[in-house]
Amino acid sequence: MKVLHTIPSLDPKLGGPTEVVLQLIAALRENNVDAEIATTNDGGKEMFDLPLYKLIQYRGCPVRIFPRSEYRYRQFIYSPEYRDFLTANVSKYDLLDNHYLFTYSSLAASIACQRQNVPYTTRAMGQLTEWSLSHRALKKRIYYSLFERKNLLNAAAIHCTSEGEVADVHRLLPEAKTILLPLGVKLYKPDASAASELRNRYRIPQGRPVVLFLSRLHEKKRPELLIRAASLMPETDCHYLIAGAGEPEFERSLRTLAEQLHVTDKVSFVGHIEGRDKELALLGSDLFVLPSHSENFGVAVAEALSAGLPVIVTDGVQISDTIRKHGAGLVVTDTPEEIKNAITSLLGSPDTRSRMGTNGRELARIEYSWLPIARKLTESYQELLTKPLLPAKLS
Repeated sequence: MKVLHTIPSLDPKLGGPTEVVLQLIAALRENNVDAEIATTNDGGKEMFDLPLYKLIQYRGCPVRIFPRSEYRYRQFIYSPEYRDFLTANVSKYDLLDNHYLFTYSSLAASIACQRQNVPYTTRAMGQLTEWSLSHRALKKRIYYSLFERKNLLNAAAIHCTSEGEVADVHRLLPEAKTILLPLGVKLYKPDASAASELRNRYRIPQGRPVVLFLSRLHEKKRPELLIRAASLMPETDCHYLIAGAGEPEFERSLRTLAEQLHVTDKVSFVGHIEGRDKELALLGSDLFVLPSHSENFGVAVAEALSAGLPVIVTDGVQISDTIRKHGAGLVVTDTPEEIKNAITSLLGSPDTRSRMGTNGRELARIEYSWLPIARKLTESYQELLTKPLLPAKLS
């Protein structure tokens, strides 16, 4: 089976979606699926510096990268060369798997597949939640009416990663065909030296608890709630590590907030991290907090679970019910006071943190391991190629 995955960019600063597609491709190839990626060199205001046009190996995955237009529709990630490749080559694939909505990447891929009768799937990726659709609402309503609705309805299936996301899809499109399959994450091994190394790296006193926020810095993720919670805590109770990158203006607003609340001595902004830095943050911290408005899955949350970190999330994270059910963390309302109370509660109970960490590791091992997920996705691909998929039924 030959499958093409399309995504607007592989820039690591984009966080979860980039990591997901790379790990998914690697797992599918281990499962004997000939999977490739087509993308652009978009890197925000700069270009992602990799060879263009030819098939290359990037982090063990076969990838073709096409130039994003520097002048026309930059935010839409417009690429005529990417479109031309799809027009000429999409029929050579058995199936296409679209990552993202509301971008030229998914639009061009969907149109090419429709014109050449190639089945395709589309990942909702949290972009059909009420909060997401309300962000830049007018533009999205127009675009959805003109293009996205048709592309979603013509998909062989819409890939949802939680029951909440299935509900979001069917709220808009009751007749849409869906598959329900979570995403996977790397399974981390415990590292006894991580806690000390993490504190040395960021000049945090040894023994002081570390609360980690690890995600793209975006208003949807609400890192400001954690900063406000930090201002309610005693001065030396813990240190807050905010790891991620975002629009410069939003990043500046967070730093300004920390200054206004007089918490700069216990809040560290460390930017985008990957590799060993990311491992240290996950394996060396004591708690993980993501007070997001809306997450269809929450890759960073699942990574924290895999690393054995107790998590504190809001119910906007759509795997919050799973976290609650498995006793892997706390689900709180979206106020600084509630987040502060949850942090205080867990820091005051090492036994509870240890139990939640163990539960989280087991949850990640059973539910979010890539190879079994890739096997199930391969089965879904095969089913889609032989018969239509009926809409998922919600219990």
